[in-house]
Amino acid sequence: MLASKIAAANKGEKTQVYITFRNYIAPDQFRTWAKIMGLHVEQSELRITQTDGTAGTFILDKQATDADPLLQASIDQELAVLQKGPGVQTLQGVFFTRATVDAARLPNIAADPSVFLADVTPNVVRNELTYAGLAKDGELNIEVIPPTPFFMLEQFGLGNFQK
Repeated sequence: MLASKIAAANKGEKTQVYITFRNYIAPDQFRTWAKIMGLHVEQSELRITQTDGTAGTFILDKQATDADPLLQASIDQELAVLQKGPGVQTLQGVFFTRATVDAARLPNIAADPSVFLADVTPNVVRNELTYAGLAKDGELNIEVIPPTPFFMLEQFGLGNFQK
């Protein structure tokens, strides 16, 4: 199934990919990984543990540059806001990111041991709608956003989903 989705996504030069990691990725590690993989990060989701022990999530939208796919200043700003509320005890790390990448890089991303899922479903849907004549040149008023399975992975124990 993944091979057919990658083949469909390869019709375009740049491909949008929704990446769910097997475990939390520290911000510095994520920055390095994203650069190596050639990602143009649009959005990342990070997991925190609040001072009361509950898990929390915050989302960082498109970063300023591809040179820094996860701005530390944005993380610090979000953590400062959260400290005014329930408080943050621990920043677990990145667990999900949405990015664009050269389609030729998708097999490397999908094969990376830290990646649980490299989802290209939105590309497949756009391609099929364009082919059916419902969209012109991939322009749609519909956005396909598959949910990340990370919360289920977390619930069942991240250690159970290692390669």
